Amino acid sequence: MSQPKSQRYLSLELIKRRPRLLLAASVFYLALIFGVMLWRGIEIEPQWVVLALLLIAVAMGRGRQFVQDWSPFLLLFLAYEVMRGFAGQTGITSHDVSGPERALFGGQLPTLVLQHAFYNPRVIGIQDWVAMFFYFMHFPLPIVVGFVFWTNSREHYWHFISALLLMSFIAFLTYLVWPSTPPWLQYQHQVVKINNETIAKWGVSTLSHPFTRT
Repeated sequence: MSQPKSQRYLSLELIKRRPRLLLAASVFYLALIFGVMLWRGIEIEPQWVVLALLLIAVAMGRGRQFVQDWSPFLLLFLAYEVMRGFAGQTGITSHDVSGPERALFGGQLPTLVLQHAFYNPRVIGIQDWVAMFFYFMHFPLPIVVGFVFWTNSREHYWHFISALLLMSFIAFLTYLVWPSTPPWLQYQHQVVKINNETIAKWGVSTLSHPFTRT
């Protein structure tokens, strides 16, 4: 017996609406997970992001394909993370880049100029929240972008992930052979490590927080 016209129409509408519902649910799911991690001061590491995205892939019916496509990326990225810890053990002296910075910016250090202009030690400013958000998201955001590419085109995904890994390893090699001292470490009594201060004002424990390691 053929399906009634009204039921066929309803089925077609559900099929059309499913991707939008799944997208909305996925955005809410990721926002909730990342929001709780930020609230608790927990570093959003790549493996947790990939695990969260795996659940979305399973809901899409592409769980096995996700594991096949993302396992090489995750292994290489974790290898990069392990090697990054060795960079500070090479014995190469860190370079002072304040000279070139002063030459480029009329004798001024941009970090000091910007902090004097925008940082208020008594309150958490909007720019402090934005800076902390993007610091936390510097790992998960590219991975989420890669997932968006993967859902639409595996070819685009492979191009994007390959470029991301290549840039990561080039950055590692650059730091390995020519390390530089960050301003907050070089000028400890002048430059404020604002992310740490924001966390302290927020009242979140920094024991499990990435800012305590950098």
